[in-house]
Amino acid sequence: MHRQNAISLSTALGIFLTLMIAFCAPRASKAETTFFVNGKQVSAATYQAYALTNSAAANMRKNNPRGAIADLRHALDIEPTFPQAHGLLAITLARVGKTQEATDEFQMAIVGNPQAIGPRLNLASLYQTTGHLKEALKAYEQLVQDFPQSNQMPAVQERIKLLRAEIDEEARAGAHDDNRYDAGNYLGNIAAGGIKRWPEAAMPLKVFVSSGEGLNGYNSNYQSILEESFREWEKSSQGKVRFEFCNSPGQADISCEWVDNADKLGSSAEGGEAEMRCLGSAICKAHIILSVIDAGSAFPLTGNLVRILCLHEVGHSLGLLGHSGRPQDIMFCTSPIIDKERHVSAADVSTLNLLYDKPLDPGSQLLARIERESHGNAVSVIRLIIIMVCAVVAAIATIAALAKARKKKPRTKSSV
Repeated sequence: MHRQNAISLSTALGIFLTLMIAFCAPRASKAETTFFVNGKQVSAATYQAYALTNSAAANMRKNNPRGAIADLRHALDIEPTFPQAHGLLAITLARVGKTQEATDEFQMAIVGNPQAIGPRLNLASLYQTTGHLKEALKAYEQLVQDFPQSNQMPAVQERIKLLRAEIDEEARAGAHDDNRYDAGNYLGNIAAGGIKRWPEAAMPLKVFVSSGEGLNGYNSNYQSILEESFREWEKSSQGKVRFEFCNSPGQADISCEWVDNADKLGSSAEGGEAEMRCLGSAICKAHIILSVIDAGSAFPLTGNLVRILCLHEVGHSLGLLGHSGRPQDIMFCTSPIIDKERHVSAADVSTLNLLYDKPLDPGSQLLARIERESHGNAVSVIRLIIIMVCAVVAAIATIAALAKARKKKPRTKSSV
């Protein structure tokens, strides 16, 4: 009985070991699992990190940075040196205002892939938007040296041009004087070459906003954001600037246009622009162009970023033609990367009111009045007046010359 039990136990143990070997041993009939990304074989960990990074990108396109950060942290737990995850995490952290962490992550992405232009370009942009203009300029200039054939270079050159101009302007205006901003305004930045502003007689300024429906990246909320931006400047001006929206571009003093193509902007370094027609010191017409896409980002603009863009360009259209040297002001030289609701600063308000406290010279006021009453044909009217005056002067001169010649002509006596 005991022997039989021992044999049965041995048999059972043999069966168990056989089953274990069968389940655990590699099966010759099935190939081992392999992973590929962009045609290149990668490890299972790298493949999973790629999948999580793609998920994070999808979250960013949905304006869900919290979900994106969670995905990217998970990806880096699996693959700590994965450069794509570091780069996207840097962009996401910058969006939520963690700029120092973003800088560190960009550095990790650069170390992980020194030949990639993306992280270095984004780091330079982060320097720029946080007010470190000299660091940004140095980083962009290095990119030109290291990636001269990149299709990104035209945009980089535009940013270099913008930064050099801003740094020179700040230096010229004394921006590095510790007491310079104590007065709470940056009027010196925008009035050094003479003021430009709308005359009092032009108020309320008529504003026309074209529809952006059908444009790639356009959101119907942008229309109300732009209108609110005009109202915010109006309220800040203490009644010096007033607006009235109209339905026809022909009636407008300020016309606004949405675009989804950066080529329609004069410079790819900014997300919008304001073009002004001035006669003397008086602004007579303005045209604002606003891009609904960020050419420097793979992710859509948010309402907060669009508001900052609108406030900035409306400020330009009112005569704030220069820029502030401080990132906290709406009129800083570049749009911020941080997705945060912002409004005109105390320095923006003070600068606008100081600008409109300065009187326009009589000549500029007269020119602006002719422009309005001639429906935008002041130059033609003035040219016609000059021609008429010249014709009158010429006629008077001719008559005077003839009269003088007649007096000098000797009289001859006739003989009988």
